[in-house]
Amino acid sequence: MTNWAWDTNMSDFRTRKRYQFCSVCPSRSCCIFSDLDNSHLMKLEQMCLKTIYPDRVVVHTEGDQPQGIYIVCFGRVKLSLSSPNGQAVIIGLATAGDAFGVESVLSGRPHSLMAETVEQTQLCFIKKDDFFDFLRYNGDVSLILAQRLSNNLYEAHLGLSDLAFKQSFDRLVELLLRQCKSGGDPTPKVMTSRIDLSQDELADMIGVSRRTITRGLTKLRQLKIIKCRRRSVIIKDLNSLEKILGSKTYL
Repeated sequence: MTNWAWDTNMSDFRTRKRYQFCSVCPSRSCCIFSDLDNSHLMKLEQMCLKTIYPDRVVVHTEGDQPQGIYIVCFGRVKLSLSSPNGQAVIIGLATAGDAFGVESVLSGRPHSLMAETVEQTQLCFIKKDDFFDFLRYNGDVSLILAQRLSNNLYEAHLGLSDLAFKQSFDRLVELLLRQCKSGGDPTPKVMTSRIDLSQDELADMIGVSRRTITRGLTKLRQLKIIKCRRRSVIIKDLNSLEKILGSKTYL
């Protein structure tokens, strides 16, 4: 794993605190290790290598042999694969508390996805041998892991269903709502979804063309529901955005 240092730009640390210990990490509550007691958590911390990556850094690529698992402390990681014609298809975003690389470690197969940071991100890396040893002595973690992998498979099936049956505008609205819930920065009247992706990348996430994404964002902007900035979307009226789903009024 590339060991990126991020210790010189102190302005970034005013908004992105480096978390040295899992016990004080705010993402602990949504992590697979959330229910560990203090003694087991201390053992886990001895295994972890915590590294802060700048944005747009490739953590691993398709075909790399898995060396261990990664857990997002803060920030976001884009998970994508390449189509036969070389086009990147975004499968999802790993956010605070999410683990990735687990499927490859458990199966012993090369990574099927590329993982790339989309903003300054702290990752916790656990070597695969240490991870296996930890699972052997912590059955509860193994059960939580199995449940999360099952949820991932279920969501993948829903995604295939959406591509087959849902209109592109509905898929765009659902994408914006998911980003609000998973990484939004709420204020009393506005929620800024943390979407640091180009329109091409947004299109790849829901399987449509960039022109379709542009039309959908323009429609939402004309309805005064959103405001578009260079690499973000501001949700001005979250209630109206939620009401769009299943409604034919805006289509």
